[in-house]
Amino acid sequence: MKSLALFFLFFNSMGFPCEDYKELNYQLNCQAKDYLMSYGYKYCKKFENTINEKLSAQAQAWSKKTKKCLISNLKDFIKYNSPSCKELSSFAITDHTKCYIESGFCELKKKDKFVIYKSIDNKFNLSFLSQAVQLNLGCLFKKQGNF
Repeated sequence: MKSLALFFLFFNSMGFPCEDYKELNYQLNCQAKDYLMSYGYKYCKKFENTINEKLSAQAQAWSKKTKKCLISNLKDFIKYNSPSCKELSSFAITDHTKCYIESGFCELKKKDKFVIYKSIDNKFNLSFLSQAVQLNLGCLFKKQGNF
């Protein structure tokens, strides 16, 4: 177990933060259908492999910063709460809006925002729709200086 943790630390220090989702999934003994693999890892890899090349330099920087924020917040949440996989999923989904906004989503060009929204597979999922509304409201509040 210790050697596996050292491997992940080395691997991630090389610039592969998406592997953190796998490590956390392993540590918590979550299933493939849970957030860490079915959403976190999936979209992290999707951005690394295909989406980032379609984004401007500004949006690529946003993507990198957002990835760090999401993973850091997940690790802190796990460290201080010892959550179940379901609790972790709830936290992670609500944390997305905060990380997106703090990382500069609101300042991105419309073209980049369109590429990001388009990357989501199930746009009619209630969780995604709720997150999209929260994100747009958050940007509106930030623009008004209330975020």
